Amino acid sequence: MKKTTTLLTFTLAIAMLLTTACTVSDNPSGGGDNTGAGDHNVRRYKQISPSTESVNWKNYGCTASDTENTFFANIEDDIQRLYHRNLTTGKLTIVQEIDLSEWDNRFKYVFIEDGYFYYFNKQEDHYIYNRVKTDLSQLPETGYREYNEPDFSNIFARTGKTLYLNTYANEKYAIKTWNLDNGEVKDVALAEYNGKYTGTMVVDNKLYAYKYKVVDKRTKAEIVCFDINTGEKKLIVEQCNINSNLGAVMDGRLFYFQDSELCSVDLNGNDPQTHLTDIYIKKINSHDGLLYLYADNAEDNRYDIYTYKPGEAAPTPLNSIEKNTYFEINPWGDLLFTQNDQSYTHESYYCIKKTSRNIEPLLYPNEEAERLQAGLIVKSQDADTYVNIPKTITAYTFLENDATDVTVTWNIEGTTVSGTYNHEGKACATATFNSTGLKNLSCTIDYISAGKKKCITTDCQIIVLYPYNDKGVTPRTTKKELEQMYPTIEVTDEWYDMARYVLKNPVDTLYYESFSYVNGRITNVTKNERADEEDPMKSLNEFIENGDLSESPKDMRKLFKYADGEITVVYDSPDKLEDATDEDKALLNKWLGGKETEADHKQLIETAKRLNVGFYAGRFFSIGLSGLPFSAYMKSFMLRHSEKDGTFIKQEIKMYDNIF
Repeated sequence: MKKTTTLLTFTLAIAMLLTTACTVSDNPSGGGDNTGAGDHNVRRYKQISPSTESVNWKNYGCTASDTENTFFANIEDDIQRLYHRNLTTGKLTIVQEIDLSEWDNRFKYVFIEDGYFYYFNKQEDHYIYNRVKTDLSQLPETGYREYNEPDFSNIFARTGKTLYLNTYANEKYAIKTWNLDNGEVKDVALAEYNGKYTGTMVVDNKLYAYKYKVVDKRTKAEIVCFDINTGEKKLIVEQCNINSNLGAVMDGRLFYFQDSELCSVDLNGNDPQTHLTDIYIKKINSHDGLLYLYADNAEDNRYDIYTYKPGEAAPTPLNSIEKNTYFEINPWGDLLFTQNDQSYTHESYYCIKKTSRNIEPLLYPNEEAERLQAGLIVKSQDADTYVNIPKTITAYTFLENDATDVTVTWNIEGTTVSGTYNHEGKACATATFNSTGLKNLSCTIDYISAGKKKCITTDCQIIVLYPYNDKGVTPRTTKKELEQMYPTIEVTDEWYDMARYVLKNPVDTLYYESFSYVNGRITNVTKNERADEEDPMKSLNEFIENGDLSESPKDMRKLFKYADGEITVVYDSPDKLEDATDEDKALLNKWLGGKETEADHKQLIETAKRLNVGFYAGRFFSIGLSGLPFSAYMKSFMLRHSEKDGTFIKQEIKMYDNIF
């Protein structure tokens, strides 16, 4: 285990920061909710306002600061870590860690109020606010408040500890407040709201919202303002770019962008002004008398960051960055953004300093942090295993730096199994399951820290699924493993992270078995072969009658047309089939309803051949465990006649994918 080390350069930077950061501007020039001199080179502490946070919240970031503390969350190997840095000492602490296999579970909607850092995340289907004291004098209160309504959409603003929510339920939109002091949820009565608008900001008892509209065949946004006390609606901006629907309120004006211009109106929708032209703004924010602009740079596929003080002839460049995820402002006017690895398994916060314009990471390379509390995570993205195939189940442990004498115990479906623990903090056990379905597990870690015996435990579930075939091919089978299973397999198509592996029969050209790779896993397996038996319908019925998925809904039966290597038309009913007689339709409907007998098979085959129609049967079921790289399993069987080859062909497809 490691201890915190503070870099000398960082210590000096903190010392310089504190020299100016503790000077709060009590009488700034300008006015409005984000008041301040707007001086490009003066570094002062200025608390960001709830309206600025609401613009940040649109991007679901996770950073907040006061004069002594900074909180931020990075993603490292699909684990989101909430960090705290003490700005006086530079000490870095990990506050909490969560599995981020589901992107929507991440920490967001964060703010500091009354000595607490508040942070939100979704847990299963529960919407939770957590909090921790900014001085870390207590452990986090996870699950501090829970939103129990099923209509949650997003949080867009706050006043103190009262949050404003956009909600949707029963095909109806509404705006509500959620009071974190007492947990109370209330409707916001806006007489002219009518469920047509999405809230974006709350400033001085005025709620700003937008709706989309089509103008000259282009989608635009309309911005309105509701008086929270009276519910009265006022049109502020008749049309603007849809990605500027948030706008930014500063010095008594609403700033937005229309086409390639930065514009503004007063808060009654009057006195329109154009401030900048020929600038392609993607995001806008404001703080301390300055606008922050995130603009497209078409020449080098990067994005230019500017600050702009209204009235100046041109914006001031801050820096240029690659496409980022967030666009947030800290209390000193520095711009915070993140860079990720495209797969979002790693994401790190960076800062563009307002004064120097330099880019600095919030977490320095190889910097070490103390841990506020031990953690134990089983990643849901790895929580799948397959019948009769051994599975190494792994829990990721995050213990105190001085932890010793670590022992691991797993409980797998009521059976106690001793696990292993390695230097990377992985607590593992191997298990094999002979039946499908969700399985309940728990992992317990016993250890010694600070001379005391300690214990942490976590409960989790894994799902046991069927492999693709008897060889044991699963979605997790690697290319190398596949080549070892099938030495004669060929790669027929390969493009970036996609590939198609095919097994062929040198004697029978109609036979093949293909394995499709997408993003490092096998998404589907297809087996194609001639149906030269006397009654090809028997193979189809065998698939239908001997389904191996007890969770599956009723068999799906369809008719289809096939041409040029793919299905062209699917029919639920034979009524739209050209040249089909009433007798044909009655017979095909008999099969679609599952009422045919073996005596009907010969006539069904002849009818399908004459009408050039194929038979399809499929089973689908949703995988009841979130966080996996696939959400459903599909197994289908197709029987069709090939006029070119003079025979019936049967094709079976199995797929694990996000098809729902």
